Amino acid sequence: MNKYLFLGMLQEELEKKISKDEVKDIIEYYDNYLLEAQDYGKSEEEIIAELGDVKTLAQSILNNLKNEEDIEINETRTSPDWSKTIDELSHEFSKAFSQIGETIGEVSKQIAETETFKDIFGSEDVEEIIDAEINEMQSINQEESFDLDDISMIQVELSNLSCHIELVESDQLNLKIIKKPEDTFEVMIKKADHRLRIVEKKARIYTLFGNHKRELRIGLPVGYKGDFKVDCANSAIKIEGNGRKSACHYTLECANGYVEVNRAILGHLDLDCKNGKVKLDEVIVYRANLDCKNGMITYHMLPNSYGKVLDVRCKNGVITVDGVHTTNGHYQTRIPSRNDSKHELSVVASCNNGIVKMKGFE
Repeated sequence: MNKYLFLGMLQEELEKKISKDEVKDIIEYYDNYLLEAQDYGKSEEEIIAELGDVKTLAQSILNNLKNEEDIEINETRTSPDWSKTIDELSHEFSKAFSQIGETIGEVSKQIAETETFKDIFGSEDVEEIIDAEINEMQSINQEESFDLDDISMIQVELSNLSCHIELVESDQLNLKIIKKPEDTFEVMIKKADHRLRIVEKKARIYTLFGNHKRELRIGLPVGYKGDFKVDCANSAIKIEGNGRKSACHYTLECANGYVEVNRAILGHLDLDCKNGKVKLDEVIVYRANLDCKNGMITYHMLPNSYGKVLDVRCKNGVITVDGVHTTNGHYQTRIPSRNDSKHELSVVASCNNGIVKMKGFE
């Protein structure tokens, strides 16, 4: 069982007893816990095994909530005291965290003794293989802007940097790098043949236990109508629409990470996430192709009167459409338009091992 199926099952158990807002906070807590534990050497399978049976864990959480004086199960909460609740939840995993702490201590000791990472990484393992074009690219400053008059393709290639895209009312593309002074990676750029290529030139060695934000922020003009492609290996891609429309064709690829789109109206979106989580919240996409090999897809569509065509496939998982669950692996529906528009919104979603949740397709 992967973590997204585990978290989905836990969410369903908790939603039987408490409000969705409370469940959301609890699921986010466990999601972060799983990520942090993996950062310190534990496998996903080991962590899930330690958490135990989903129903038992859910009941334990509910018991903790029931013990809070200001929380009553089955009633809507306006301001729950989550600091106490999280403390109680954390106590359940003290043993697991102590084991992780021992691991961190051993690695830290090793680093202090050697003063290098050579005992952890082979000197050749961390060498970067750079293609010929990168040698011709220019390093950008912490913040720069570029004209897009003759650009039909924006191509972003990142390894460990997160990518935060914001739709803006502007004539220029704005790039801003969030990093610490000690970070040695660079972001390179080249503008040629109607293409703007942006590449993360990896540092030789990243700080092993650094937890500060490393991020490329992109202000994308809403008037840009070309192709926009982001290839992100091991981090997150986020599009913040601010309620704006964007007619360009988005292609988002993420091997291991998180893809999120908020409050946007998009023309075309092709999304491929190998292992991770895909979330579209208050979004309308004219043509959406969503593929998540192992993980979770959530799509909350903004209310609208357009016709809709939905085709969802989920192998070894659960499909939920507007609260209705199915486990047969395939869900199709066609919803007629409620106005005179001939346009139909198309959503094709596929998730091999995990959960697909759709809302707004009534």
